[in-house]
Amino acid sequence: MSASPSWPALGRLVLLFAGLLLAAFGVASPSAAAGAKAEIAATLEKGFGRIVITFKDRSLLPQFTSRVNNGVLVIQFAEPVQMEVERLPTQLAPYVTIARRDPDGQAIRLGLTRQVRINTMEAGERLFVDLLPATWAGPPPTLPESVVLELAKRAETALKAQREAEKQRFGVKVLAKLDFRVGRNPTFTRFSFGWNVPFDTQMARDADKVTLTFNRLAEIDFAPVIADPPPTLREIRAEPDGEKLRVVMTIAPEADVRAFREEQTYVVDLSHPAKPGNPAEAAIRKVLDPEADKQRTVVNAPGTARPPEAGKTPEAGKVPVAGKAGMAPEAKPAGPSAAGPSAAGAARPPVAAAGADPAVKTSLIDLPPEPDPTPPPKPAAAVEKAAAAPSADEEAGDDAGANGEARPEVRSGRSNTVKIVRVEAKRIGSVVRVAFPFPGKVASAAVKRGDNLWIVFDTQMSMDLRAIAAVLGTTAADVTVNRTERGQVLRIRLTEPMLTTLGLDGNSWILSIGEMVLEPARPLALKREFRSEGQGLIRVALPDAGSVHEINDASTGDMFYVVTAFGPPRGLLKPYSFPELETLASAHGVAVVPRTDDLKVGIEFDSVVMTRERGLTISTGALGSPSYELPKPVRKAARRVVDPSTFAVKDPAEFTERVRGLIDQIAEAGEQQKAPLRFQLAEFYVAHRFAPEALGILRLLAADEPGIERDPGFIVLFGAAQTMAGRTAPALRALSRTEVADNPDAALWRTIAAAAEQKWDEARDAAQKGAGAVGGYPIDIQAAYVLAGAEAAVELNDFRAAQSRLAEILPEEIAPDLRARYEMLQARIADAAGRPEDAMERLDRLAASTDRKAAAEAEYRRLRVLVRDQKIEAAEAIERLKSLVFGWRGDEIELKSLRFMAQLQAQHGLYREAFQNMRNALQVAPQSETAKLLQDDMGREFVSLYLDGNADRLKPVEALALYYDFRELTPVGRLGDEIVRRLADRLVGVDLLDQASELLAYQIDQRLRGAAKAQIAADLAMIHLIDRKPDKALAVLNKTRQSQLPVSVERQRRVVEARALSETGRADVALELLSALGGADVDRLRADIMWRAKRWHEAGERLETMLGGRWNEPTPLDDQERQDVIRAAVAYALASDDLALGRLRSKFADRMKDSPSAATFDVVTAPIQSQGTEFRNIAKEIAAIDTMRGFLDEYRSQYMKGPADAKPTEPQPGKPPAAPGPAAANGADRKAPEKTASIPRPGAGNGPGTKLAQADSAPDAAKKR
Repeated sequence: MSASPSWPALGRLVLLFAGLLLAAFGVASPSAAAGAKAEIAATLEKGFGRIVITFKDRSLLPQFTSRVNNGVLVIQFAEPVQMEVERLPTQLAPYVTIARRDPDGQAIRLGLTRQVRINTMEAGERLFVDLLPATWAGPPPTLPESVVLELAKRAETALKAQREAEKQRFGVKVLAKLDFRVGRNPTFTRFSFGWNVPFDTQMARDADKVTLTFNRLAEIDFAPVIADPPPTLREIRAEPDGEKLRVVMTIAPEADVRAFREEQTYVVDLSHPAKPGNPAEAAIRKVLDPEADKQRTVVNAPGTARPPEAGKTPEAGKVPVAGKAGMAPEAKPAGPSAAGPSAAGAARPPVAAAGADPAVKTSLIDLPPEPDPTPPPKPAAAVEKAAAAPSADEEAGDDAGANGEARPEVRSGRSNTVKIVRVEAKRIGSVVRVAFPFPGKVASAAVKRGDNLWIVFDTQMSMDLRAIAAVLGTTAADVTVNRTERGQVLRIRLTEPMLTTLGLDGNSWILSIGEMVLEPARPLALKREFRSEGQGLIRVALPDAGSVHEINDASTGDMFYVVTAFGPPRGLLKPYSFPELETLASAHGVAVVPRTDDLKVGIEFDSVVMTRERGLTISTGALGSPSYELPKPVRKAARRVVDPSTFAVKDPAEFTERVRGLIDQIAEAGEQQKAPLRFQLAEFYVAHRFAPEALGILRLLAADEPGIERDPGFIVLFGAAQTMAGRTAPALRALSRTEVADNPDAALWRTIAAAAEQKWDEARDAAQKGAGAVGGYPIDIQAAYVLAGAEAAVELNDFRAAQSRLAEILPEEIAPDLRARYEMLQARIADAAGRPEDAMERLDRLAASTDRKAAAEAEYRRLRVLVRDQKIEAAEAIERLKSLVFGWRGDEIELKSLRFMAQLQAQHGLYREAFQNMRNALQVAPQSETAKLLQDDMGREFVSLYLDGNADRLKPVEALALYYDFRELTPVGRLGDEIVRRLADRLVGVDLLDQASELLAYQIDQRLRGAAKAQIAADLAMIHLIDRKPDKALAVLNKTRQSQLPVSVERQRRVVEARALSETGRADVALELLSALGGADVDRLRADIMWRAKRWHEAGERLETMLGGRWNEPTPLDDQERQDVIRAAVAYALASDDLALGRLRSKFADRMKDSPSAATFDVVTAPIQSQGTEFRNIAKEIAAIDTMRGFLDEYRSQYMKGPADAKPTEPQPGKPPAAPGPAAANGADRKAPEKTASIPRPGAGNGPGTKLAQADSAPDAAKKR
């Protein structure tokens, strides 16, 4: 043909022009880091063979070279290329005998059957390689005509795109584009209209037609919805309207439409509600909408529609859309004729009228049978009269409801409409959010009792609750709604524990049900009060309270009260229990469960009040202040704050006579005179140190005169008596009340009580306030106060203040027990001041005294000083502490001695004895601060034992036994998990696989959840693999499978699962599981899987790929790399692949010739035809190598790293160091400072990580030979 000679020239011109345009337009090839994908095809043409390589994801070819060497055609690319070349020998049989792709993907090699000439041509993303016979004459073949035309078209398109870009750059109008997408959900279908330019839109619904009008014109492709339309979509089409686009959808009458805009996208949701799952739900739907089968009277879509003509009802299927989304329109009749006799018979029964029968109940799920609540039809005359008379709603307007909401509207005839609140529900993660969009403000309450969640609303407006049941699903067993005189009660019976919050957004209440608190309510406070007549009551301040509802709870067989309120959300954060009532924790409002029949719950001003006719039986002062003044007789009884002379000891001989006289006077006195006499009797008991008797009289006085408990004099005398009786905890609570906060007498006794409770900061502060009152008290009380203040100063290391306070005491004037405390404090001050000889002299005197308590404490402190000054061996100190603990029990001295002894034992490796002493201390006084400090000390020692390597000095069985015996010391969280992993790894190192698996199995079953559980499960599966139990490994992984895991944990589990699948013979499944993973460990695992499956050629290629370009680097190969070379050669030889074997030999011959494996390399890379017995022996030894050990080593290094890399937030393990200087013995009773300890990686040094990582190598096999 005459045109043939012009094609080569035209092709070259087109290629040149296309390349220039593509370069100018900025078209670049994608990154080849992951390897470019290409398709290869071959055909036999007239007299030659043609290979076409197509890069579909690129615009230009990667750089390449081609050459023929020793009968092998090599096409080399500048980057890895993924393609399948196995079919080329079949397609080009006259030219090609074998085809291989290099493992690194950068070249393909074709074994040729004869000499050929190579001709290559580039055509965009395609490479043409022609194999021409050596006898070829004339010019080479040209590109196909279709390819040249396609390139010309591309050049024209690129030129147009360049021009369009220039137009945009110079402000020319941008072409509008519309991206139409469809999303499908169980209850609705979402249509998304995405624009690339700013736009406006309008939406309107007319019966079954929904019209979207966009102010832009663009092409739209409805293919995503035409192929599989939603069940409620009948038709969808697009109609151009000038410069606008109109989208018209024909939908089913029962479908709801919601629409909203989000940035440059307009979203339309088309619902297709499921059919009712039970008859009860169908009955509710029928009550909500009796004519739903005929027409849709409530339209839930924003937009506009034509209003009905006056005097006519809307046509079927064409209902005016209300201005508010989710609300039905109000269709008011034009006159009395709108409701005739015929219409009355078909009138819809009222759904929620203001005076509705409170027994009417609707249920969406499991509704019990109820009597038919539908009232009988009214006579036609009554209907006409009702239609003619203006309704209350018409007179009052939209705010006619009691709480501001629009009341339901019930009318007769075809124009009946009912105002319904469309409840919206959606699930966000694990939280379900339910919105109640009321048109006005509505008071509500939400409370959870048992499995039932109760939500109460002060409105009679009907609510469509179908969305709740659909979204909650199996989380709710049933959902019911009941009407009361003042509103509605919604009950949701939950199937699992959930947290509940109630929020407010405008007029909408937002109920959240899930595993977290999204909108915490403001806390409400309970107050105990007494009326002027003495009746007790409980008050809860609740401004804007709504109504009180009485709710019958069928699940418990009783009733309770719920008080609603307007926003913001406020509730009781915890339940309270009283003799006559119980209050429940609430998300909003107040809930009260009565325990008596005459309990009254009401609203007074801005408070909720709970009381009885005779008042509640409650104590005073604990929850709030009374709202009344104390009766006058009470004020006379507490005539003074306190008289210090009260505490002076009177003549003991007069004691009995005086007590009898006061008791006789109290018995003969009237009610108004009893209180002062009882107060005198209590003072007399205190003066003679009869504290329990004084407390009895004071309690009797408080029972008859409740208000006296707030009198400062009563409080001080009560606190002093409690302190004398040794009940320092209740004494401290009483003396800390606000009524005596600034009272110096109360501060004096508060100092003594706080020191006894070891609350040193509080004792120091109170000691400063009580200095003004101490002078009037007896000497023994003054000494007790001064010693308490001095001891607090010593404990807080304020030795100057302590010495100043002790200077106020003359030791010879105080009692022996107080004198012993004085000497002890002086000894501690002397030791802190650097005078240990003076301190030891005082402690020796105390240890030899007859005061056993003082002697025990002196011995304890002597031992601390001796150990600190290294004047005694730790072993001797431990033995003396054992004797001390055996001889003195039951108080703080024993606990401190146990703590000191446990610290010494842990420092010297006696961990079991140390941990046992901690357990003994917790049994003696579990609430003691010293016992808690000891537990913290031993917790740090426990962590250090297993994470700092100290347990390596123990036998594995001993370390395991110690862990099991004191497992409660394992910290919660990452450190605890790491302890178990380290211990299990060590057990694996000594082949105690059953014990290691049992240890991890307990963690998985009892302690762990979430990602931590999945991670430890991978470790357990690894142990099963080592024990040659791959089925158990797979079972563990399947049992702990989760949908969302951190990337590192998911990778770890996949690696172990792939290895287990390989061990069970499912190599294909294992490789598929690893398809999305990369990395050296995964590459080696792939090679091991292929090797085990005897897929020799693939195994050899994978091993060669792992070696990469090491053949071209000057550094020698290490042991692992030499072993990989040997294994790859054996694999190629077993696959009978001479081409690959020759390639491997040419690459690594220089690197291997001087290595210890040179002889082995020569044998395994020899031509396959010459291989004999020597090769078979080496291949057998190589195949017998156990790769599990190497896999375990790689697993440890990759996934069993300790928390040393990141600074943990939990306390670091470490031994409590002794503070330098003489103050160490004084501060040792407090919490020791924590030191930062480095946690080594597992497998480091000589640990268990190196014990199972020793694998045989190919060079060793060569040496044996």
